Amino acid sequence: MRRSLTGIVAVAVLSSAVAVSLSSCEDKEKEKLKADHEWLSSENQYLEDNLNDMQAFLSAIAASMDSINGREYGLLRTPSAEGTPSGQAATKEQITDNLKAFEELLNRQRDRISVLENSLQQQKDKSSAAAQKMQAIIDALNKQVEEKDELIATLSKRLDQQDFDIACLQGVIDSLNNRTVALEQEVTEKEDQLNEAYWIAASKKDLLDQGILKGSALAKKKIDTSGMDKSKFTRIDIRTTDTLTIASKSPEVMSQMPEGSYEIRSNGDGTSTLVILDASKFWSITNYLVVKY
Repeated sequence: MRRSLTGIVAVAVLSSAVAVSLSSCEDKEKEKLKADHEWLSSENQYLEDNLNDMQAFLSAIAASMDSINGREYGLLRTPSAEGTPSGQAATKEQITDNLKAFEELLNRQRDRISVLENSLQQQKDKSSAAAQKMQAIIDALNKQVEEKDELIATLSKRLDQQDFDIACLQGVIDSLNNRTVALEQEVTEKEDQLNEAYWIAASKKDLLDQGILKGSALAKKKIDTSGMDKSKFTRIDIRTTDTLTIASKSPEVMSQMPEGSYEIRSNGDGTSTLVILDASKFWSITNYLVVKY
C-alpha cells in the first residue's frame, strides 16, 4: 500500500511538473507570438510611413524638375534686376555664368533623386507595385537630368567656337525641349499610375460570378488581386477621392483595408457612404477596394 501510495504521489508530482512546464512553454509561446505580432505591426507601419514619405518627396522632386525645365529660357538672356530673364540676349560671359548656375541646380536635383533612390533600395518589399512604379518615375527623372547635362555640354562646346550664334544656341535648347516635354508627360503618367486605385461594389453573387471573391475569401476577407481584371472595377485617383457612395444600407468591405482608416455612414435613403479617413493607411495594403452588399 505504501509503495502504491508513493507511486501515486510521484505520478501526481510528475504530472504537476509537466503541467507547469507545459503552461510555462505556452506562456512563453504566447509572449513570443505577441512580440512577433507587435514587431510585424511596427515594421509594417514603418514601411508604410516610409513609402508615404518617399511619395511626398517624389512629388516635390517632380515639381522641382518642372521649375528647372522653365529655367532653360533664361540661359541665353541677361538677368533682370529681379533676377528673372530679360528680353535681351546675353553675352558669352553671361551665358557661361548662366550655365554654371544651371549646372549647380541640376547637381542639387541629382542629389535629391539619389537620396530618394537609396531610400527605395532600403525598402524590404522593393517588388511591390508601388515601389516599381516609384522606381519608374525615378528613372524618368534621371533621364531628364541626363538630357540637361547633354544640353550644358552642347551649349558649352558651341560657346567655345569663335563664331557661336545665339540663334544656333536657341535651336539646341528648342530641340532638347521637345524631348523634355515627352519626358515630363511620362513622369506625369507614371505619377498618376502610382496614385490610381480600383473599386467595385456588388452583391455576393456578382462578386463570386466575376471571380473577384473566391471560396475562403468570403470568410477571411483576403482577396488575391494578382491578375485581377481591371475592367471590372472603377478607376479612381487616391489623391482626390475621399468618399464613395454605395447603393446599399449595409455594405461590407471585403478587401484588406486597415481598421480605423475608414468608416461607413448610412445616408438614410437606402445608400451608404464610405468615408476614407486616412488615405495613406487605407490604400497601404492593396489598391483594390471590394465592397459586398
